[in-house]
Amino acid sequence: MTRDIQYKSFSGKYLVVTTGYPGPGSKQTELFDLQSEDAVCTAPSGITTWPHLSAYGAGGFLGDDTLAICGGDDALSTNRQTCSLVNVKDGSATYFNLNQARNWAHILPLGNGTLWLTGGFDPDVESTELSSTLYLTKVLNFDHYFDNDFEQYFIQDGLTPGPDMPAGEDSHCLAWIDARRAMLTGGYNNKKKSHIYDFDSGLWTPGPDFTQDMEAHACGRLWDLVTGEAIIVAAAGLGGPATELWMPGSSK
Repeated sequence: MTRDIQYKSFSGKYLVVTTGYPGPGSKQTELFDLQSEDAVCTAPSGITTWPHLSAYGAGGFLGDDTLAICGGDDALSTNRQTCSLVNVKDGSATYFNLNQARNWAHILPLGNGTLWLTGGFDPDVESTELSSTLYLTKVLNFDHYFDNDFEQYFIQDGLTPGPDMPAGEDSHCLAWIDARRAMLTGGYNNKKKSHIYDFDSGLWTPGPDFTQDMEAHACGRLWDLVTGEAIIVAAAGLGGPATELWMPGSSK
């Protein structure tokens, strides 16, 4: 089966690949247990399909077992504002709505059950790219709340505004540099640009430029096995198959 994979979310325990461009296989979900030496990609025991068709959303883990995917789109142009929360062990699920649609947003896990939902575009408002961000925190046992009272309570206590990005952006990516800084790479409006956010100061500063376009790409942090230095990687996407590396101690 061929499908357009959209989400790869790392919690330190699981690697989950789920949904994709709406089609026959776009609700399939596979899980890889990173703590098992004999693990292979299999359908989780609790959830074999995602609750609804979706593509172009942003995903991450709230705690060890609850996977959140927010925004995105489907063949009917619905679920653009929906955050789906699914326990990958037992399949229990609930949903709530964001205050606006977010397609091609990006989520950076911050630890302690908190996700940083950044940017995206709102196709209901002249395809406006968003600079706003949100912190999403697991504050309730989601299995017990399915009605509007839960949704209002969660939106009040589980979503808080985050720092604005330097400009409206979608199709971007974020990766940790170290314990206090994250790197924003590429995106629809700034395909060759990067910015660095310092969580201590709350400030963005310009980062190095890419030589190739980075849009709807992947990014992450690796380590040099010899020197122990961090290496930020940005790769592939709509700009082509290029992979570019940046070492935080370098100006290039």
